[in-house]
Parts: sequence; structure tokens; C-alpha cells
Amino acid sequence: MSSANTDLGLEHSRPTGSAVVAPIRTVVGAVATAVRGVAFWAAVVLPLASLFVLFVGPVTVGDLGTVAGLTTANAVALVVGHEHNSDGAARDGAAADGDRTGRDPVTLG
Repeated sequence: MSSANTDLGLEHSRPTGSAVVAPIRTVVGAVATAVRGVAFWAAVVLPLASLFVLFVGPVTVGDLGTVAGLTTANAVALVVGHEHNSDGAARDGAAADGDRTGRDPVTLG
């Protein structure tokens, strides 16, 4: 048998590196955006849970452990979620106040 009969052209059907990496980057970017969003909102809500535990009743040693855990979780959520952009504007030049045109909102120019 010759090599021409067994080849089947498989080396021509393999995806290139960028064709494989691009979808993976898209999925990883979407997951990272979702994680940042969840962490951001967790950082907003967790202090309220800590206050609830402290002010509902008498503080016990177990309650202090719960508050310490909530405070630690809040610190982690703050670090992870600090780059969350809830209006969906790009971080590389869009106005932070929600003006997606990039124009100065004061001069409107």
C-alpha cells in the first residue's frame, strides 16, 4: 500500500492553533465576567448579612466566628469583583458614568 492511499488528508483538516484558542478564550472571558459580577454583588450583600447576625440577638462566640467568616468572604468578594462593570461598557476608554459614546457628558461634544 502506498502512503497516498492511507493519508486520507487528515493533516489538512486539523484546526489551527488560533481556531482552537479563540473559542476557549471567549468561554473563559464569559466565565470570568460572570464570576466578577457575582463577586461584586456578594461584596454588596455580605456586609448586610454581618450586620444582621450582630444585631438580631445576643452575640455568642459562634456568632463572632460567623461574622469573621462573612468578613473574610466579603474581602475576597471585594478583590475578585472590583473590576465588575455592571453597565457592560468596555474598560478601555468608555466613560465610567454609562455614556458609551466616550464623549464628555458635560460638553456633549
